[in-house]
Amino acid sequence: RGEVELRSGSTWTEFGGTWSSLLTVVYRAHLEVEASLGPLELRVVADPSVRLREGGPDAATLDLPVPEAFLRLAAGPVDVDAGRLRTAVGTARLLQPYAHDARSEAGVAVGWWGARATAYLDLWRLRGLAFVRTDDGGIGGLLSVRRDLGVADVEAHVRWLDTLAIGLGASGTIGDLIVYGEGWLLEAPWRGRGAIGLSGFAGDALWTAEVGYAPAPVAGGAVLPLAAARVDVPLEDGWSLGVDGGIAYVSADASRTGAETLVGLGGVGLRLDEADGGVSLRVTATRTDLATVVGFEIGVIGYF
Repeated sequence: RGEVELRSGSTWTEFGGTWSSLLTVVYRAHLEVEASLGPLELRVVADPSVRLREGGPDAATLDLPVPEAFLRLAAGPVDVDAGRLRTAVGTARLLQPYAHDARSEAGVAVGWWGARATAYLDLWRLRGLAFVRTDDGGIGGLLSVRRDLGVADVEAHVRWLDTLAIGLGASGTIGDLIVYGEGWLLEAPWRGRGAIGLSGFAGDALWTAEVGYAPAPVAGGAVLPLAAARVDVPLEDGWSLGVDGGIAYVSADASRTGAETLVGLGGVGLRLDEADGGVSLRVTATRTDLATVVGFEIGVIGYF
């Protein structure tokens, strides 16, 4: 099963008082293959894409990431996986305090080659993963322990690849609200990152809000105090409306302009989903510490 999508959009960028524009066309596919091979289960996920831009040396970019490709052996309460495996853990939905997986040229999260064992023991889940970084042979690992407390799930992590990272995450309910959060302590030098959030319904609208200290995509990936929110509203005849935004504080020391400032991004999108395809339209605005970017994009998607 999978999907194919054609997106076309334009961005207008203001930098130093001058505006410029760029037209982009993206052909993208998402493919999932699952099969049983005797006692083994096969899972492969691919996200190929072609990005075409106006002029320049990178006018055409081909990206062929395979985020997952592994075999699984289920032996009672234990699953053993081997192949390309995603290592992402955490509870945050809008922010990413700590990035676990590698990224392809188009920004798709891609797993590592390795082996993983997961044991399900009543209210506990134990998971161990060993993986190899293919570009230089670096070896890493991840150990996770999850406990179901009834009102919440709590999970602790220890991850190493060049340096050590220790994490703790939790997700539970308070009344009709989902409350969640995660925190990480990173080595060399020791420093912290994290995010907490709430999610719930207002009528038919699903809303999510988070605050945290995490990498900000609008400030060159610098780790900043930031907040983000998203609202999804179902409309009539298969249409839905999505509104999202975020804001971050950049101190004078962290700013690329040498002055403290607020940076942020926001977007409004309309989407039509039917059984065999859909249409999407999206308008975005981004303000970084260096430039202002406004964008418009329209896409057509098909499912199979």
